[in-house]
Amino acid sequence: MIITNDQPTFAEAGGDQIICTNTVNLFPNTPTIGAGEWSVVKGSAFFSGNTAYNLARGENLFRWLIHNNGCYSADTVMITSNMPTTSYTGEDKSVCVDSVFLPGNAPTYGTGRWTMLSGSGIFEDEYDPNSKVTNLASGQNRFRWTITYNNCVSFSEVDINYNFIRAEAGDDQMLCEGTASLNANDAGVGVGQWSVVGGSGSANFVNPNQSNTDVINLDKGINTLRWTITNSGCVSYDNVVITNNMPTAAYAGSDRSVCGEEIFLNANAAVIGTSEWSVLSGSATIEDINLATTKVSNLSIGRNVLRWTISNQNCI
Repeated sequence: MIITNDQPTFAEAGGDQIICTNTVNLFPNTPTIGAGEWSVVKGSAFFSGNTAYNLARGENLFRWLIHNNGCYSADTVMITSNMPTTSYTGEDKSVCVDSVFLPGNAPTYGTGRWTMLSGSGIFEDEYDPNSKVTNLASGQNRFRWTITYNNCVSFSEVDINYNFIRAEAGDDQMLCEGTASLNANDAGVGVGQWSVVGGSGSANFVNPNQSNTDVINLDKGINTLRWTITNSGCVSYDNVVITNNMPTAAYAGSDRSVCGEEIFLNANAAVIGTSEWSVLSGSATIEDINLATTKVSNLSIGRNVLRWTISNQNCI
């Protein structure tokens, strides 16, 4: 009688493991008698040799079975996967203001938290995946969204580029002429441009893209000019008011010769400002010093010089 013992090598599945991923390398013994294979007792996985993929979160129980001609030896190993939800923050962003809602994903496994890596920012709620962050620094601000689950972490980062620009058109001005020197802030990395937004349809900028250019042909009265800076799709503007208080140009009329001591004056009326006659030389009695066509009497013999003055807000 022939007795054949087909007992395989005694199976040893290796030590239990706690991991932070859904992939693990297993360390069973190598059979010298028989062949080994893996199977899932609890949880889920796909096997490729001694590597298991796509493990379920939590406990995964695997069996290492060595078989030989109908004889078996088996051992199990527990693999606990504490892999958190994969952190995701999407594409980097460029903003035109110093605040933004962050683009984190809501975790199914674990808890998330925002941290600042560079730049500046104040979180409204650092545990909210879509928290608002304020007080961004100009330029690049980098934030990290970290999801933690049973001491395992997944993180991703996002850059928020704050294209800071602030247009400052300069101080308001009150002038006595139709020309002004503008003094806005430099556009820096952006592009600046002057425009007219109120009161002056005839104004011309010597160089509309230069912050400290001159403007000519301003209308009388209030002129509202705008300095606009554009940078990477962001726009900032500020207005400056140039008040041209230049009065109506005075015209006293043509010089005249008379044969008596009375005459009616014939100056132009003041459209802008107030007007007044005065005697510079000789003598005269002016019936109404504020009337352009008033009567004047008591002229002295010889040369009499009268002045017609139109003034407006200290401009003459």
